[in-house]
Amino acid sequence: MSDHRPSPAEALAAKKRELLRRKLAERGLAPSGTGRPGIAPRPDGARPVASSAQRRMWALQQLTPGTAAYNLVIAFDLTGPLDATALRAALGEVTDRHEILRTVYREDTDGALTPRPLARPAVELPTHDLTGLPAADRDREADRLATELGRRPFDLATDLPLRAALLRTAPDHHVLVLVAHHVAVDEGSWEILLRDLAEHYRRHTAGDGQDAQGSPGSSDSSGRPAGLPAPERPRLQYADVAHWEQGRLTEEWATRQLEYWRGRLDPWPPPSATSPAPRGPRRSWCCSRPSPCCCTAAPATGTSRSAPPP
Repeated sequence: MSDHRPSPAEALAAKKRELLRRKLAERGLAPSGTGRPGIAPRPDGARPVASSAQRRMWALQQLTPGTAAYNLVIAFDLTGPLDATALRAALGEVTDRHEILRTVYREDTDGALTPRPLARPAVELPTHDLTGLPAADRDREADRLATELGRRPFDLATDLPLRAALLRTAPDHHVLVLVAHHVAVDEGSWEILLRDLAEHYRRHTAGDGQDAQGSPGSSDSSGRPAGLPAPERPRLQYADVAHWEQGRLTEEWATRQLEYWRGRLDPWPPPSATSPAPRGPRRSWCCSRPSPCCCTAAPATGTSRSAPPP
């Protein structure tokens, strides 16, 4: 038996994971090791419920119908040969893997917001070939198309909260534009989404269609290439978090919250002696950030295109 000693990087990663587990356990989000349960998958047949954050985002969207203020946009430059069919299939599998990316939101007859996951919805990846334009105009047209996609509002009752487009600016260069609604994605979600997308794409293109035994054209029962094993499905979905949260919203919990804030705000704190800061110029919104708009892709400088911070 070999005596494997973790490298300094592995040891540091293990320490970070343990620290994260402890932080989550303190909030009841992970097993604490002391018998305190963390979040568990919701029971089979449990009625989907919206989290407080989802209800808040839904309400904000209803206040300004047709707004794109809660759209999050990201664009990536992809250099080298690209299999657009495999990328579209990978995007569909990521949507299937993460339930929240295929969930729509509708109000019941009693006015309660109900998330409704869709089963295997069709995921589109429209491709725009810009190679027929003069080279000097391609980036400008790519920027325009990315802006147009980012400014298109979502109808949360019918639209998937993730859309994409592929812009071909050269035979070996593409721009992948992803737009997500904030009801389903936050800034920290992009890393997970892109990692899974890359993993599924590699699976579709592994061995140029050969399986692990070298048989060309082999596929699994779903018709997908069998060159690499399918990634393990997540143990938890966001709907499990929403179900767990609703279970905590008891009268006892509300009483504790009320007592806490009464203790903090009674007596009422004195007014601040400083005068309020003057308001700056009014900001205009078109996507997830104030002007300059985040859905206006910057000229390519690396693997990703990002907007300047607000």
